[in-house]
Amino acid sequence: MAYRTVHLWGKPRRVEGLASTGTIYPGHLVEMTSAALDTWKLRATAGGKNENAVAIEDDLKGNPIATAYTANNRIQVNIYGSGDECVVRVANGEAIAKGDKLIANSDGTVKEATPDSSGVVIEQHVIGIALEACDMSGSSAVDPSPLCAMRWI
Repeated sequence: MAYRTVHLWGKPRRVEGLASTGTIYPGHLVEMTSAALDTWKLRATAGGKNENAVAIEDDLKGNPIATAYTANNRIQVNIYGSGDECVVRVANGEAIAKGDKLIANSDGTVKEATPDSSGVVIEQHVIGIALEACDMSGSSAVDPSPLCAMRWI
């Protein structure tokens, strides 16, 4: 599906800060750095716990969801709560089905939580449920839409 905005449903808290080094697209999971100012970077903890923070489109400048934030520029971030819905970026190589449990990948994207042989997801912090199927299994970062709707849990 073609999305024009990251936020879909709920009442997230919006914050602003500076984008750290690298390129951050709307829909990427982000985390604050230890810098003096509110500086945000791509979430780097795969499967770990962190704030439910997602970069959103820069609507103050009229930029669409496909426009990235670059280093040292102002970034807008939504902090989501349980039940809120938004669009997130899916990791390359992932094939996600509607209803799959999602975890953070180490590059600001999400991936499917993988169960052990008994079917139990262990040692991974599930952050959301996929609201649609998203196939990036044959992708090399050129997929037409790496975006997928997700409900935070």
